[in-house]
Amino acid sequence: MTVASHQKLQDVVRKRFSDEFSDEYIVCYDNAPFEQPDDEMWVRWSVTTGESFRADIGASTSRNRHTGVAIAQIFTVLGKGTRESLILADRIVSKFRSVTDTVSVSGNSVVFKTPSVTTVGRSGSQWWQINVSCPYYADEIA
Repeated sequence: MTVASHQKLQDVVRKRFSDEFSDEYIVCYDNAPFEQPDDEMWVRWSVTTGESFRADIGASTSRNRHTGVAIAQIFTVLGKGTRESLILADRIVSKFRSVTDTVSVSGNSVVFKTPSVTTVGRSGSQWWQINVSCPYYADEIA
């Protein structure tokens, strides 16, 4: 990853989700146009950056680590049960658990750690929400 490449990092994280799920589900991405459905399941996919720090110092190079978490907020219509949303949550976990994606321009990697599933419960007047948190990190060699 090159210096100041948070955009590339977020693109890799967003693309992984899009490639796996955008054809099957209604997805809202960060700061993109979106029309929320009234009566079917949908997902909000957000990529959040976290702490950046020096991970190690070599003789001629150093490694800076950039961390973050991507969150899939799954919204199901109240009264429809949780089966469909939990099946999707399990699929997201399987696609992000201990996976490495290579950033094509620099050859460095985005490493996904172990996702977690959290039942949020009622969200507003018509939705049931389940979140899948997918932590990740990428190292920058400087």
